[in-house]
Amino acid sequence: MVTKQDVTEVKKDVEMLRHKTSEISQELTELMELKDEAAWLQTEQEDSDGRTETFAEIVSKQVEMHMVTVHDEVKVVQQTLSETREQAREEKDKENRLNNVILYTVPESDADTPERKDKAKS
Repeated sequence: MVTKQDVTEVKKDVEMLRHKTSEISQELTELMELKDEAAWLQTEQEDSDGRTETFAEIVSKQVEMHMVTVHDEVKVVQQTLSETREQAREEKDKENRLNNVILYTVPESDADTPERKDKAKS
């Protein structure tokens, strides 16, 4: 049976997931802006192989790595949200079926319309 506390917990989880998704989205936007700003920087830095990389390339790699991490976090949040929704849906379904009544050995009516079934009852 779904209690008010269960519903409240699910609501809190959904709100927390929305907040986390919003934070991740904002962080992703900031990273994209940083990547765009870094593109015009052409400061060169030599890496361990002796190859020169521009500052923009270095920042671009870091931003892309971070974007992958953010993308994975978004997937986790979406999965958790869908699991929470499914769990809430199942709990509601169980609650709805809790008061179902099953009648055994009661003959079914042969009437094909609801009006005829009502007449057959009386």
